[in-house]
Amino acid sequence: MSDVEYPLIRIDELTPEVLPSRTHVLPVMKDGVATLMSVGQILDLIIGTAPGVLDTIEELAAAFGNDPNAIANLTTLINARLAKAGGTMSGNLDMASHLLSNATLVSALMADPTNNTKRLQLVLSAIANATTQSLIMPGRDVDLKRVPTVDIYVSSDLTITSGGAISLSHGMGVKPDLVIVELVNQTTEGGYSAGEATPIGYFGYVASGAAVGIGGAVSATTIDGRYSNQANVFFINRKDTGANIALTNSSWKMRLTAVRFWR
Repeated sequence: MSDVEYPLIRIDELTPEVLPSRTHVLPVMKDGVATLMSVGQILDLIIGTAPGVLDTIEELAAAFGNDPNAIANLTTLINARLAKAGGTMSGNLDMASHLLSNATLVSALMADPTNNTKRLQLVLSAIANATTQSLIMPGRDVDLKRVPTVDIYVSSDLTITSGGAISLSHGMGVKPDLVIVELVNQTTEGGYSAGEATPIGYFGYVASGAAVGIGGAVSATTIDGRYSNQANVFFINRKDTGANIALTNSSWKMRLTAVRFWR
């Protein structure tokens, strides 16, 4: 506590002409101790580290647009925001030109803004865990009512071995409606060039008095079959002349395509 004694002066005895100053001293209690502090010291305690453009009440009021309801209005706006953790929208979300990416959705329900009883729903529950299914959009306008929807399985190109067996998992969960067999040329033969493919019947047929080709069965899970045990498994008509020819097994591979039509 200061030992300097100051004369007592009544407020109404102060000279009106005296201008306020930061050097004027006032008795105060600070940290439980009675002491004297200048107006400047008191203001410094109040202002703290506030920036110079916001260190007066006038400047603070101007920053809030001199609106006495600024704090209440700001609180209302904050409460109306959708939290990053999620929430329920009560109105339309307009993304403008921005993209919605990296979204993980269990389902998506989209409604016509002019009539929300017209809706489109995407449900992902039928997709197996740890599986990604892609919806690939065509490069043109498509009327989905006129597009047949199908599941398609295409095998790799399979080596042809006399008497050999095949068993392929097609993954459709139901028996395919159609199985197409193609022979894919590896080495030029019968007028075909490497890479060219020709479709043939799936089940065995008779050529030169012997059963040739491939026979088998199709189930809800697999395509099973066995090549003919003849030295030449397949016979086809030549591409250039139409004459029948026994194909060299090593010059060809077989490709299977299974198709399921959605009903």
